[in-house]
Amino acid sequence: MLEYLFILLRYGRALVGRQCGTVYITLNQAVDGLCRDLMLMTAAQLLGYRVLVHIHGGCYDGVLKSAPPFVRHLAVKALSACDAVILLSDRLRFMFDAWPEIQPRLRVVPNGLPFEPTGCPTAPKEIRPGEPVRLLYLSNMIASKGWQVVLESVDRLVRHHGIDVRARFCGGFMASPEDRQFASPAAANAWFDAYIVDHGLEGHVRYDSHVGGEEKIRALQEAHLLLLPSSYPNEGQPLTLIEGLAYGCVLVGTPYRAIPDMARDGETGLLLPPDAAMIADGIQKLVRDPERFRNMSASSLALFRKEFRSEIHVANILRLLERPVKN
Repeated sequence: MLEYLFILLRYGRALVGRQCGTVYITLNQAVDGLCRDLMLMTAAQLLGYRVLVHIHGGCYDGVLKSAPPFVRHLAVKALSACDAVILLSDRLRFMFDAWPEIQPRLRVVPNGLPFEPTGCPTAPKEIRPGEPVRLLYLSNMIASKGWQVVLESVDRLVRHHGIDVRARFCGGFMASPEDRQFASPAAANAWFDAYIVDHGLEGHVRYDSHVGGEEKIRALQEAHLLLLPSSYPNEGQPLTLIEGLAYGCVLVGTPYRAIPDMARDGETGLLLPPDAAMIADGIQKLVRDPERFRNMSASSLALFRKEFRSEIHVANILRLLERPVKN
């Protein structure tokens, strides 16, 4: 609390010392964070600053609705006075359907690749006869992110469709308030391990609690498909799918939030409900058609280069920061 108070004091001194300019704030997606952001926005606006706020998730409407009415009223007033409320996708505009006074301030800037790309392929990936199909799950191991569905899909691909699969799960087991199936992350991990043994998947599944740097790049390079069948309440525009595009992976996701921006059905990926049978069936049809898979991998690379390179993201943010955008 003392550290946070010190940060707020530094912020206040900076506002008073400069007396003009632009303030950029990444909004928190919790009610207590909303109260903090309300103070930051209001202080800057009262002192005549341009204020731009950036929302990186997809449930800000839930945050506003959960706030006490008085706080919600002040927050809506502050947001409607901002020069820009930056969203990750047009698909996330729905968060402000209930507050038309904020809608003129909405601006869309998609995410970009969050690291300097190295070893990105210049040619599309291919599925070759006699080689295993490599699947990658690269996200926190939260049930609503879909790791169980991916694991069950692997089982169906191996046992029902006779496809040699190598699936790699990368991410730490984490608790999430909406996930009530497991009592703790340790219990979820135990279920994961037991499922692999009970279904004889030891030779088909690999788990790494964390990957980064060169190892993360290697995982992306090796994967044919990257899967994220998410229904996570705070999902916005998952960075892991952009990473998959950068390395030519064909994506498998759900028609949820901004996921279809990257996993474009039949073009760069498959959009399916979070259902193991449907996902396994979609994957098996794709891998049995190598030419279609290759074309979709090529489309992933092309989409990344066109829309999701980090320099495009930075240029779009700077364009908003450098000039007034208020109507």
